[in-house]
Amino acid sequence: FRQPAMRKALSAYLHLARAVLTGDLAGFQAVTQKYSEKFTSDLTISLVQRLHQNVLRTGLKRLSIAYSRIPLIDIMSKLSLPSVNDAAYV
Repeated sequence: FRQPAMRKALSAYLHLARAVLTGDLAGFQAVTQKYSEKFTSDLTISLVQRLHQNVLRTGLKRLSIAYSRIPLIDIMSKLSLPSVNDAAYV
């Protein structure tokens, strides 16, 4: 990322890595939608799709460090999950 020529070529992956490292599910989904053509042309789309569970785990880990007890409804809202069952599954 330090070389100017590579910075533009790898910008999609930088945004993806930031979303995974922070556990931001909404950001991850936005990045995958925005750069889906780039990931497909690079033949990395299946790898990117498998990162979804890692984003959830990272988000949950960050929440569990901050709180010793947290209701599943709060986990659902913080991770932007569609239901409480998904939060329980994670």
